[in-house]
Amino acid sequence: MNVPIVPLGIRGSHFTAPPLVRAHLLSWLAIWPRLFGIKRFTITVLGVLGAMAIALWVPYAWPWRTLIAWAWLASPLSLLPWLPWTVRLRIGPPLLPEELFATDDLPRALEQVERAVEAEVRARH
Repeated sequence: MNVPIVPLGIRGSHFTAPPLVRAHLLSWLAIWPRLFGIKRFTITVLGVLGAMAIALWVPYAWPWRTLIAWAWLASPLSLLPWLPWTVRLRIGPPLLPEELFATDDLPRALEQVERAVEAEVRARH
């Protein structure tokens, strides 16, 4: 198929749900992300605040509070944006497949696409 690749740069979204830690090990420890094929999992400020609130104020015995706090940290709800911030999207010119895959060098094509996306992220318009 001769479908062009259109680079899209997104800037500022990481401020809406500030990450604390992002690692491969977390997806193995949390189990939920691993079941859905997520290789790197993030713990955000909202996740930690929610887990602390659950641990302090949920009226169950400590094993249940621990289980609920773990489920909160591992759930996608802890990744929801909660801080107002400007998110900028910038769409670049299409990259034609004839130019990208002219030499059948896939790593070079990937590098071109990554450079085009990074250029859109860095653009200040």
